Amino acid sequence: MTLSTSLSPFMFVAILVTSASGREEEKCS
Repeated sequence: MTLSTSLSPFMFVAILVTSASGREEEKCS
């Protein structure tokens, strides 16, 4: 449970970074 709990926020942040990168690419294009 502890590992999953600490991993959830990490995955959440990773998704946010991916989304931000995609948006930046769209703006640059």
